[in-house]
Amino acid sequence: MRLRSAGSGHTDLQLVISEIKEMRQAARWFQNSQTSAAGDLLKWSLRSENRAIQETAAQLVELNMIWSDVQKHFCGNYLNFY
Repeated sequence: MRLRSAGSGHTDLQLVISEIKEMRQAARWFQNSQTSAAGDLLKWSLRSENRAIQETAAQLVELNMIWSDVQKHFCGNYLNFY
């Protein structure tokens, strides 16, 4: 796939496009992993009787949601880049 336009003189451009696609996929995977970890942290904290841990975990989940939204917008802008 990376070299489908090798004969057209645009090999470097095709490589850049391919790398951007891979970067978007990696960013999505990373964002999903962060969200999953935050959710697991919240579940763990809710089993604790320590209110400070529960509140801190809840705030981290909220912060993660904001960060995830920013990451989604960032990846979405790559669609416009194409």
